[in-house]
Amino acid sequence: MSRRKRNQRRIERLEERSEARQVMAAFESMLGELVPTMIDMGDHLTQTDDPFEAECVGGGTLLPLLATDMFAKAGVARRLAEALAAEGGPAALAVLRLMTELDTDWRVSFAAELADGVAAAGASEPPWVGSLRAPVEAVEFLRYTAAEEPSLAMVLAGFRREGEVHGFSVGVDLADCGAADLVEPISAADYDEVLTMVEAQFSTGASGWAMERLDHEEAGRFLTGALQAALEHFAEDDEEPDLIDPDEESDEDGPLEKEQIIGLGALLSMRLRAAGLQGPALGHGEHVPAHLREQLAPAQPSIAQMMRMLSGEPGTTPLPPQANRTGPAEVYRLRVDIKGAKPPIWRRLEALGDTTLGGLDDILQIAFDWDGWHLHRFDTAYGDFGDSTQEPSFGDEFQVTIEQVLHAKGDKLTYTYDFGDGWEHTVKVEHVGPPEPGTDYPRCIKAQLAAPPEDCGGIWRYQWLRESLADTAHPDHALAVEFVGEHDRAYYLPEAPDAAELDRRLRADDGTEQ
Repeated sequence: MSRRKRNQRRIERLEERSEARQVMAAFESMLGELVPTMIDMGDHLTQTDDPFEAECVGGGTLLPLLATDMFAKAGVARRLAEALAAEGGPAALAVLRLMTELDTDWRVSFAAELADGVAAAGASEPPWVGSLRAPVEAVEFLRYTAAEEPSLAMVLAGFRREGEVHGFSVGVDLADCGAADLVEPISAADYDEVLTMVEAQFSTGASGWAMERLDHEEAGRFLTGALQAALEHFAEDDEEPDLIDPDEESDEDGPLEKEQIIGLGALLSMRLRAAGLQGPALGHGEHVPAHLREQLAPAQPSIAQMMRMLSGEPGTTPLPPQANRTGPAEVYRLRVDIKGAKPPIWRRLEALGDTTLGGLDDILQIAFDWDGWHLHRFDTAYGDFGDSTQEPSFGDEFQVTIEQVLHAKGDKLTYTYDFGDGWEHTVKVEHVGPPEPGTDYPRCIKAQLAAPPEDCGGIWRYQWLRESLADTAHPDHALAVEFVGEHDRAYYLPEAPDAAELDRRLRADDGTEQ
């Protein structure tokens, strides 16, 4: 490595560490208020012997908190756990135990050890800890829909633990990719009464509602997909959930819906997983069955599209017609960068201008070694395009070509893949010109750095993992190894890409649309 590149790497590493220190400094300023709030929640937890109530308190407070970007930074969740352990006492122990039991991620795996230390110092254990570890079985899943409101569905989900049945009611907006828009817990004490009330009000034929009793696997797919769609929409909104006061009352318009869906939705996902019902992830919106899709009215413009129409922002410009030519299309040389990557991860590609955006999606998937597991979107000056069979608000990517949305050197569009991890690619035109005789397109001219693996958490976590795993002396090395598993370390430290091999794969891909 040249001296210039080594110096650049040092600067980038210093910048990353400076950012981490700034995040920790900001969090330290919050600890004075956050720890008393957690202790208040712990006092409530010590006064209940209902394990489901304890879980719902954690689902409504702890899980949304751990979902914020700040808590995704290494060391922040640990610092909160250490501050609680320093407080000591039954309330702190209750919160630490709940953090451990609700741990679905690598960030709070250390809470158990801290909780053991608080217990060893004499703090009494909360009465519900043992019950949280008891086996869970699925009991029933009832889905209600109404012909008069075809975009709405409600699912009643029941689970049994230690002989008692509790559950959730889940509202789903079928017209919004089947995303969950409400998650409410139902305690064991209330379950039978709620079930009787719902059956009386929404029994088949009453008030135009229809009820389906779902088999468990179908229910698992439907609920998992609804919760995932909601989370992907939140990721697109790019808004952080608020830090929740457990004693805060809901306003007249209803509860804090986003935080509720994140927290209680995560708790429902844990139930489905414990009951063996959380199967492989489906594509965005694929969980909505065909007979419910058919009931929906024709798709309306998305909120983002309507806002662009009202404001006159780019996106309202009429799409130019496809070229009516007799000769070959021109060749577009494209520089494609993954946003936020340091050092840059990019590809230089060439494709014919009459390649559809659907074909360009195939090209980008191969060039960056993505697996196509998730939804994608092209953001252009003429609107958003993607798989319109999965997201009706998208324009059909197979009816639009590169040359219709990009015209000259310097023109750009954004390609987003996996709305959860949020991999954004800037696609910039470097040159437009005639094809070279005897040359096959598309082709890869140059590739810089291997692309991240699927589902690794987005650009920040990927870069943190690469740095931490590669350096055994890194302070977060052990934490990173714990997260990915010793056998998967190489998966996060891929070799540099071979542009010639990418070029061969592009030419061999018979599915590329031209």
